[in-house]
Amino acid sequence: MNACGEKKSKNTSIKNTFKNENITTTISDSNLKISNTKNDSISPKSINEIDSLIFRKFDYSQENLSTTERAMADAGLVDVLDILPQIKLDLRYTTSNNFVGEILYPDTKRCFLKIETLIKLSKALKILQKKNSSYTFIIYDGARPQSVQYKMYEIAKQKGKTKYVAKPEKGGLHNFGVAVDIGLYDLVNNQVVDMGTDFDFFGPEAQPRNHAQMLKEGKLTQQQIDNRNLLKSCMKQAGFIAILTEWWHFEAYDKYYTRAHFKIVK
Repeated sequence: MNACGEKKSKNTSIKNTFKNENITTTISDSNLKISNTKNDSISPKSINEIDSLIFRKFDYSQENLSTTERAMADAGLVDVLDILPQIKLDLRYTTSNNFVGEILYPDTKRCFLKIETLIKLSKALKILQKKNSSYTFIIYDGARPQSVQYKMYEIAKQKGKTKYVAKPEKGGLHNFGVAVDIGLYDLVNNQVVDMGTDFDFFGPEAQPRNHAQMLKEGKLTQQQIDNRNLLKSCMKQAGFIAILTEWWHFEAYDKYYTRAHFKIVK
């Protein structure tokens, strides 16, 4: 059975090896539309069964990127929209609309993730579209270089908010490109789906572990909780790990696997 709960067909015999940094991943699939250039996208709608995605290495060496974008591209990460153009972006750390109230990614417009994370995100999008064809994802933050993590931590320290930030020396999972902050977006009404709180709100209302209590106190509605559960179910079915304190945060791997197999983005 694959991540969507579907039985594999007998013709899943295509095998390719993708090398990323010091990782070699062997993956197989059937009925895939393969991209030949970095501007071609692989649409989940064109894939009958998703076990994984196969694509060529993306080359950003000739592109005009910001310092932050260049750090991520040079680390072998891939622009989300090059693979999944259906996804919306609201990169909050490129603005001051975030919990530290300052811009952390100057001149940054692109969101990058590790290829392994994007494979899972592609599966999650296909699952979401099966559940509600008018929805897509909206990303608030993806990969975050360690240099930005140092900056975030220092600002948070000045404002007494370091409990919300991973220490930069070892870095958090965003610093490896395997964590994504994400919500739901309604394409029909052209608006974000109501999740009960905004991204980067750190009150008890934002914590999934408090759903029952918040519902009882009237601080969340059942519809808002249902929206969060829809997001969570799609991400978990695709292999992501949810956490108890932020409805928007999902991890492609746990910290032990991540530190053992991937390099931090400098």
